[in-house]
Amino acid sequence: MDLSVLNDKQKEAVECLSGPLLVVAGAGSGKTRVITYRIANLLAHGIKPYNILAITFTNKAANEMKERVENLLGLGASDCTISTFHSLCNRILHIDIERIGMGKNFNIIDTDDSKSIMRKIIKDLGYDPKKNKERPILSEISKAKNINVGPEEYAAKYAIDDFTRKVSECYNEYEKRKYTANVLDFDDLLVKTAQLFKENPDILDKYQEKYKYILIDEYQDTNDIQFLIVSYLASKYKNICVVGDEDQSIYSFRGANIRNILSFESDFENAKIIKLEQNYRSTQNILNAANRVISNNIGRKEKVLWTENAIGDPVRFEEYKSDKTEADELIRKIKKDKNYSNTAILYRANSQSKSIEEACVYANIPYRLIGGVQFYKRKEVKDMIAYLRVCLNANDDISLLRIINTPSRGIGESSIEKLRTAAISQNCSMFSLLNDASSIGVIKSTASKMKDFYNIILKAKSEVDVKSMLMFFKTKIGYLEDVEIQEGIDARIERESNIDELINKAAEFVSSDTEDAMDSLNNFLNEVSLVADIDELDASDKKLTLMTVHASKGLEFDNVYIVGFSENLFPSAMSLMDGDVGVEEERRLAYVAMTRARKNLHISSAVSKFFQGKSAMYIPSRFVDEAKGDGFECKYAEISNRFYDDVYEEDRPYNKYKFSDQAHSHKSSRSDTYVVNKEVVKAAKADLSKFKSHVTYQKPEKLPYDEGDLVSHIKFGEGKVKSIKDIGKDFEVTIDFKDSGERILLAGFAKLNKI
Repeated sequence: MDLSVLNDKQKEAVECLSGPLLVVAGAGSGKTRVITYRIANLLAHGIKPYNILAITFTNKAANEMKERVENLLGLGASDCTISTFHSLCNRILHIDIERIGMGKNFNIIDTDDSKSIMRKIIKDLGYDPKKNKERPILSEISKAKNINVGPEEYAAKYAIDDFTRKVSECYNEYEKRKYTANVLDFDDLLVKTAQLFKENPDILDKYQEKYKYILIDEYQDTNDIQFLIVSYLASKYKNICVVGDEDQSIYSFRGANIRNILSFESDFENAKIIKLEQNYRSTQNILNAANRVISNNIGRKEKVLWTENAIGDPVRFEEYKSDKTEADELIRKIKKDKNYSNTAILYRANSQSKSIEEACVYANIPYRLIGGVQFYKRKEVKDMIAYLRVCLNANDDISLLRIINTPSRGIGESSIEKLRTAAISQNCSMFSLLNDASSIGVIKSTASKMKDFYNIILKAKSEVDVKSMLMFFKTKIGYLEDVEIQEGIDARIERESNIDELINKAAEFVSSDTEDAMDSLNNFLNEVSLVADIDELDASDKKLTLMTVHASKGLEFDNVYIVGFSENLFPSAMSLMDGDVGVEEERRLAYVAMTRARKNLHISSAVSKFFQGKSAMYIPSRFVDEAKGDGFECKYAEISNRFYDDVYEEDRPYNKYKFSDQAHSHKSSRSDTYVVNKEVVKAAKADLSKFKSHVTYQKPEKLPYDEGDLVSHIKFGEGKVKSIKDIGKDFEVTIDFKDSGERILLAGFAKLNKI
């Protein structure tokens, strides 16, 4: 094989054919090339295709990998097993599932099937189906399966409150009914394969003999049950190569466990580690800024990306007065360059796209939204707009039909059909009949509910302006409570965020002395309709890309704009509640965002952003200070009436903002000094207790406990320290907990107390 196209580290990884190997592949370092060349090299050295297993996370990636290997060798790759975890497990179970008591002819049920089964279970167990929806229960069951926790263990360890006790009962019944029907859900493919291997050593041995050489891509994204399956398969020959980057582990909310990659050397003895640090994507200035940010994480393997590419333009951070100004100015710059197809705007949350989308429309820039529904097409936004449209125009039967039973009011389809038929026969609006629906044949109880809906609209119309109307619908009709019941708390949080963004927009249309509420509502709906109705501005592919940072992983663009780089936005407020663990994942997310850029990286934030119709003040993200250095330029907004918490470097190292007593000054002598007036300074200092401090972990020379000591952990309880390993910035501590078994923790995160 011709390996001359590989750099030295890539070549070393490709030529290391046996034993445990961890390839730490930094962003843009050519990991896909290494995987495909390694498979080809195994084949070139006489390893039978039958004995090679390569696992990726998508079928598309698996097919592309197979094609690349065949292009290198011409033949052979088709006989290798290159698949996803779920496809592999499905294949294994269809051969041997009878050994764990199920039939080979099992079917795999989809999400809708699972929901249907769970709805029946909820009803049969006597729970109120309006208050106990199938989606959050199934989500909790899925999380349990991803850490290999079955119904009995869940009942014993996790059923600690009303919700989890209900989940426990439903989980147990759900498994019984699937077993009786001989069906598996998606998670079962993994769980049952692990069970098959554990309970049948001869079957495990068969697959260990078959898959003597194992490769796992995106190893940082594996969860506990996937790790268990890999451990079973690799335990005999130990010819396992995993490729990944802990600095790009950003899917913990899906169950990914960063411990899998951080503890590879502990899990597989005599493991070799090769770091791919040469980047082929970005300029050196982009890499320097990204390196400086990610180096602040404790839970990582030390590496520094470098490139033979040009030093490039400086990375620029710019702060704007408001999020609207931020969007308008960025779109103006992008329009000037006109390189839409090679440009992306990235943001932390989908709700942040609204101002960007509007700026694109007004500037006549074609764009595509990836990884999310366009803001004005999201269900909750369309629902709220439908309420407003009925307030403005009672004859809008289309909007009324959308919301008459949203949220659920107990108004059934048959009653709605009677209402619709009566409106047609009487040549009037459906709304006009709601006040006395019993006269059109609707039963008394339902007619009462229709009248309640009628009164809701009248009450909303009496509000002073469109912003107040939206606040009424958000808080008074039970909309978000219904979302939480049906879809869970995570869905509620996201939908509430989008409704708040709509309220922010509505705040621009508050009534003046000469404009009544209906006028402001009319103007608001006209503008919203203009934006919402423009779906595709250009039929060509030359469009600006808008997406969340999560959706951008694996992609790259010449020009990347990261917006909303502010504390409580990026890192998010929710992540800050998780302390250092949450901040570290947010920092990895920032690193992923920065390393999407090939040539130009522009980062921005806004001093003020509307939240629930009011202006909220923000400071730049801590990651800005971390990124500062050579090749990084900052430009701050000159604002006289902002305030920040007055904390100093020893308390919050990332925050170097200090106050000036100069009142109402519009200029600052230093880029990191904010000038504010005395009253604002006083108010800020009075609010210091509301801010969280970020404490940088300083690794001690010695831990306050030793191997053999008993320690306690806030979550896992009491345990015995089995081993302590120095891994550079921290200690890796292996503990055998009484209740949860053996776990490997980082001392800086674990905060263990000696008993």
